[in-house]
Amino acid sequence: SEKADRGDGAGVKRGRWYQRRWVEWAIIFLAVTIYCAGILDLGASTRLPGNESEVFQMLDWTLVNSLRQYGKFPLWNPYIQTGVPYVADPMLHVYNPVVTLPVLLFGVTVGFKLGVYFSFLIAALGMWRLADTLGMGRAGRLWTALMFVFAGQPAARFFQGQYLFVLGFAWIPWTVGSLFRLAQTGRRAYWASSALALALLFFSGNVYYAFYMLILVVFFGLVYGVEELLRQRAF
Repeated sequence: SEKADRGDGAGVKRGRWYQRRWVEWAIIFLAVTIYCAGILDLGASTRLPGNESEVFQMLDWTLVNSLRQYGKFPLWNPYIQTGVPYVADPMLHVYNPVVTLPVLLFGVTVGFKLGVYFSFLIAALGMWRLADTLGMGRAGRLWTALMFVFAGQPAARFFQGQYLFVLGFAWIPWTVGSLFRLAQTGRRAYWASSALALALLFFSGNVYYAFYMLILVVFFGLVYGVEELLRQRAF
């Protein structure tokens, strides 16, 4: 039944172990880890591919060097020409904890690799959640999640070294899924989760995805706003 498939009530208790949701999450984790195995050589000094990789990681080096040498958050980036404002850099992604925490804990080379890997994983789990919100079954949830993360667009951005797109696309399904749940339930928690996902998308650097998501949010609000207005008039 749908109730058992969604993991509610007694269906969870009587279901077989391979019907549990944690099995789907484990499959996603294993698939994404194998997919990203090439960059998880954390003990090696290999660099990520792409001609823009070092441009973006320079921002992380600026943060790490400033904290180590001066114990302060940098406001100025002295490593580009004669210097540029650090906090005003449109590519700044240090406010995204998914990449910044590993960088601070393990260094720029290893930490940035982990940040990219975690972003792929978060993207897959976010799309799984969106598929679940739309009422898909187990096979549909897994297929949708893996096809989203294995799509050509993030892979192309990765090999070009445009990692900010990888960091940002992880939060797209979380934003859309939270908007759908907000429209379905009206709970304030989904207002908060939508805002958080959008903020993390914006803080991933680059404005392309943030601009596109703003358009999506506006259209989403118009459609569901009109639907709610018609529903109230009907009653």
